Amino acid sequence: MLRAYRFVKGYQCYRATGSHLEKFLNLCLSHKLYLWNICRPDEKTLLFSVSNRGIHFLKEFAEKTETVLHVQEGKGLPVLMKSMKKRTVFWVLAACFIVGIFVSSSFIWTVTFDAAPGMDTGAIRAFLAENGLGVGKIRKTVDTTAISNRIINQFPDVLWANVELSGTELSVTLIPRTDSPPLIPKDVPTNIVAKKDGYIKEIIAENGDAMVKEGDTVVKDQILISGLIPSPSVGSRYLHSMGQIRAVTWEEATYEKKLYRYDKIPTGNEKNRREVELPFLKIPLDFSQGIDFYNYDSIIKEKHFLFITYRETVYAEYTLKKVERTEEEAVAEARDEFLKGLSEQGIEDLISLKTESVRLTEDSISVTVFAECEEELGIPRVIEKPSDEES
Repeated sequence: MLRAYRFVKGYQCYRATGSHLEKFLNLCLSHKLYLWNICRPDEKTLLFSVSNRGIHFLKEFAEKTETVLHVQEGKGLPVLMKSMKKRTVFWVLAACFIVGIFVSSSFIWTVTFDAAPGMDTGAIRAFLAENGLGVGKIRKTVDTTAISNRIINQFPDVLWANVELSGTELSVTLIPRTDSPPLIPKDVPTNIVAKKDGYIKEIIAENGDAMVKEGDTVVKDQILISGLIPSPSVGSRYLHSMGQIRAVTWEEATYEKKLYRYDKIPTGNEKNRREVELPFLKIPLDFSQGIDFYNYDSIIKEKHFLFITYRETVYAEYTLKKVERTEEEAVAEARDEFLKGLSEQGIEDLISLKTESVRLTEDSISVTVFAECEEELGIPRVIEKPSDEES
């Protein structure tokens, strides 16, 4: 607190010389003139600091004690303000720069996407730009919730979208919609058919007639619950079939696996490329030649400051080392791939799993994986009415 007060009021740093320095200090002390940063380099020299208000008394005491005062430098806010008056152009430009940064930070300068491979982010970027949500949009007018909902409604392949605003960056996170059977309106008559071969374990017909029973073996496309209900009195009735059919199914896949793998061995050689990216311009900071590594990994590091992005790309070289592996490891890898495929199909209930391997060459084998699963077997299929029954 005392330092801040001294800085605001300003003070002077002096070098005093003479033979009566002790008397000079006693006069200052008796008149309550506060000195600080006192130092005695030798017997006839005294270094100290004093406030601007005490300079008048200081000169009086110096005359009484035959002490010579030498001003070394002035410090504090008054000195700083005096020096600023001599650099008007500099401070005007600095003020314009600060105002420019403040104004530019009120706009969106970058739009980034976090999406699964294969998603068309270019179309979404164009959609945002057409609606004034791209680079140059004022941040305060951006409703991120509304943007997220509009993306979901506009693009059928987007299951979920989240838009976040961080500084001058608008980030868009997208989750793709997985393939699923199209929804059929309930006023459309349908059958429920088998999507693959299976063994019926349980069937519950909520709407329509069950055409199979527990313990039956069915084939793909066989009708399980019929929406066509014959009636001697009123003729055939058409219903939108509904129900649950749990069945045991069988899956099989064959993989060719090598009995070796290649491991990455870092060499320690690296090359860096740096650049500064502005909203409409990239400025390279390195003008070195291209990357002459045959195998390398690239690591990108970014730092954002308002609308400026500093990007450093590190290229790390590595070599490939051939490593032998056992047949059991190759079989385990094939089994993991098979289970991942089942999970992607939505099959989670696994009853049994079996693998068979056959040697193809000295360094490769063929692995066949068999699985017995339990899953929902039925899918809806629209009933095509005869032309004479169309209403």
